[in-house]
Amino acid sequence: PPNAPRARPPPPPMAPPNQPRVQAPPAATAPSRAPTSATPPQNRAPLTTPRVIPQVVSNPPTGMDTPLTPAGLTPPLCAERLNIVVVAAECAPYAKTGGLGDVAAALPKSLQRRGHRVMVVMPRYKDYEGAFDTKVRVNFNVLGKDTEVGYFHLFKNGIDTVFIDHPCFHKVAGDIYAGERKEATFRNALLCQAAIE
Repeated sequence: PPNAPRARPPPPPMAPPNQPRVQAPPAATAPSRAPTSATPPQNRAPLTTPRVIPQVVSNPPTGMDTPLTPAGLTPPLCAERLNIVVVAAECAPYAKTGGLGDVAAALPKSLQRRGHRVMVVMPRYKDYEGAFDTKVRVNFNVLGKDTEVGYFHLFKNGIDTVFIDHPCFHKVAGDIYAGERKEATFRNALLCQAAIE
């Protein structure tokens, strides 16, 4: 009948008292990893330090002004000629204390050979031969202080160089990074504003 209880299956037969029970095998465990300090296999090649063989360059360039283009060849011109302004606190041969002065001098020449028009803007620490006064005077508010700067111009080897004239630059002509942090900040801010103008 539908409401009759279902018959339960008979329990499994019990093992005789004198017969040992069969235990389930232990669960498989992941093999332990060898410690990192284990000895490498014998067939692995030992690590060796690579040898660095210096290469001799014949006739290396003697200075930053030496072009890297082979003799008799000119660097390819760029498809688009740009007007590029390089602003730096130093530029050889006018003012130089380290690598920045060399880069600020060599990079414009390289760009000019590629067909670009390049202008360098730097402070006028002293009177540079060939630079003339443009008579342009502009007033700026630098760090809350009104100040006037002048512009000197020099065209040489296809590069325009504009010198920013102000007494704060004349003061450090012998050591262009001299002075306290506030004074250096004033000079750098003045140079940037004058270059943007």
